[in-house]
Amino acid sequence: MTHTKEITLTKEELHEMFEYVNGKLKYLTRPAHRIKVGQEAGCAGGKNGYRQICIKGRIYRTHQLIWVMFHGFIDTNLIIDHINRDILDNRIENLRLVTVKQNAQNQVGKGYRENRQGRYSSVIKVDGKGISLGTYGTKEEAHAVYLKAKEKYHPHYRSLNGR
Repeated sequence: MTHTKEITLTKEELHEMFEYVNGKLKYLTRPAHRIKVGQEAGCAGGKNGYRQICIKGRIYRTHQLIWVMFHGFIDTNLIIDHINRDILDNRIENLRLVTVKQNAQNQVGKGYRENRQGRYSSVIKVDGKGISLGTYGTKEEAHAVYLKAKEKYHPHYRSLNGR
């Protein structure tokens, strides 16, 4: 199954169009009258909020273009993960190619459900199966247990504390 649309632009073409500056693409030429050289390319938008750029009538996600500028191509069976989970942080050091499963491991949910007694049951999914992590008196306790379990069960999870 293909997960990433093939980028038909080459690394060389992208380097002729854009300059990469700390996670942003800046125009090297004027593709339209209203665009200035040096202006940041694209805009945040789309249904998922990713920064996008329109080139020759086709819309591309900025992080995908940056990946191609540095690495030449994207394996269409993989997707690009924003390591720190900020989809507008397109610095190359924040991007990595992963499988869909690995990308899901880098997501953070609340990790608990409130039961009828007003307590919080913490649960984590591993390979599609729920694992009970216990029941706790507060949301904070249940969430903390969930985050600790993510570090154990989800090897591609990156906590924002640097772990």
